[in-house]
Amino acid sequence: MRIRSRGGRLLLTAAAAAALTVCLAPPAGAAPPVTPPGGFVVSVVVATGSGCGGLVLTVSPDSTSFTVSYLNYTAQAGPGIPTAQHRKSCALFLKLEVPASFTYAVTRATHVGAFTSIAKGSTAIEKARYQFQGDDGHVVGSEHQFPGPFDDPWQVSDQATGASNFAQCGQRPLLAATSELQIIGGQTTTSFIGLDSSVYSLEWKKCPA
Repeated sequence: MRIRSRGGRLLLTAAAAAALTVCLAPPAGAAPPVTPPGGFVVSVVVATGSGCGGLVLTVSPDSTSFTVSYLNYTAQAGPGIPTAQHRKSCALFLKLEVPASFTYAVTRATHVGAFTSIAKGSTAIEKARYQFQGDDGHVVGSEHQFPGPFDDPWQVSDQATGASNFAQCGQRPLLAATSELQIIGGQTTTSFIGLDSSVYSLEWKKCPA
C-alpha cells in the first residue's frame, strides 16, 4: 500500500484507499448502523455547470451512502486550450426519498479524483461543499490545492464537525452539493485535473412516533 503526504495533504492511490477502507471497517460483532428498511432513492432535481454532464447516481447496498459519478468532469489548461476549459463546476440539488419514520444527516463527502497531471508552475484547485437547501448555518466544505509537479490520482474528504445536522422529521429538504475544479498558474505545459465521483456518507435516525 502506497500512501504519500504532500503539502499537509494525505494522497492515496486507489489501492491504498481500498486498503484503508478495509482497515477502518468496524470490528466484528459491532452493532450495525440504523438504516431505513427498504433503503432509499436519490435523484437529481437540478444540475447546472460545465462538469455535470453524464451523471450516474448509485446507493450503497447497506444504505449508508450514495455516490455521484461524473462522466467527463475535467479542468485543463495549457497551450491551445480555451480559457473556458480552465475551470469546471457542478451544482446539484438532490432529492432523497426516505420512509416517513426516518431522517438522515450527511456526515462526510469523499471526492475521488481521476489521474491528475499538474505541471511545475501550475496549481490545481478542488472546492466542494454541501448543505440542506436554505440551511446556510450548516455548510460543510473546503478547498484543496495540488501544486505541480503532481502526477497521481487523489482523494479528499469534507467532514461535518460537532453534532450531526439531521433534516427535520416530516420535512424533505433538498441536498445542495457543489464542486469546482480549476487550473491556475503557468500555461506553457498542459495540466489537467479530473473528478471521478463524490461519495456522501449518511447517518440515520428514527423519527418520534
